[in-house]
Amino acid sequence: MNKEVNRNFKGVWIPKDVWLDVKLSWIEKLFLVEINSLDGDDGCYASNGYFSEFFKLSKGRCTQIIQSLNRKEYVSVEHEREGKAITKRVVRILNKGVRILNRGSKDSKQGYLENDEGNNTLTNNTLTSNTSIVIAYFKEVTGRNISSKGKTTPKIVKARLNEGHTVQDLKDVIALKNAEWKDNEEFRKYIRPSTLFKPSNFEKYMIEVLERRSKGESMEATTKLNNESKKDDWENDY
Repeated sequence: MNKEVNRNFKGVWIPKDVWLDVKLSWIEKLFLVEINSLDGDDGCYASNGYFSEFFKLSKGRCTQIIQSLNRKEYVSVEHEREGKAITKRVVRILNKGVRILNRGSKDSKQGYLENDEGNNTLTNNTLTSNTSIVIAYFKEVTGRNISSKGKTTPKIVKARLNEGHTVQDLKDVIALKNAEWKDNEEFRKYIRPSTLFKPSNFEKYMIEVLERRSKGESMEATTKLNNESKKDDWENDY
């Protein structure tokens, strides 16, 4: 599918305000670049299937990222319908978005590798700091004492952050499942990072989080526990 895309550009330039925006995850910044490269006069109408193939992510994860960019007002999203069926989605970059290199700054060829080593150090430090924030939040909300200096928990938290999920995403999953499971003797034992942040579980929990967010509902609000949940996913955590 990607081979069919006709691109009239030689690269991309990302404005400072976007590159340094702490509200955007790295994958959201990359999505902005890709959407912008496809955003012509009629907007970007690439499907989740296209983004899934391009970024090697699930279609559900691509939906989450575009919805997040829409909430943050970086893109607008419109749906064309025939009756109740959606036939086409059109995504357009708003004023906060990126610019294509051949439309961009005259200074874009200068200095982009300056202090590259320092920037990598800053990125690693930020990831480590965000991991500690998530672990501290988990301990605060659940009352469980886990170590942030071990290997297993930081590794699985960093893995989700490296996929482009934000600190708030991880916090919301913690709050949501803690509220749902804490009073259930059978399920409370699964309130642990290895369960919450296991890739297959986390993606499902994020769908629940996004549904709550879209309705303006609190993550701490209790819901009826689904006793048909697949515990084998939880019991085979890595």
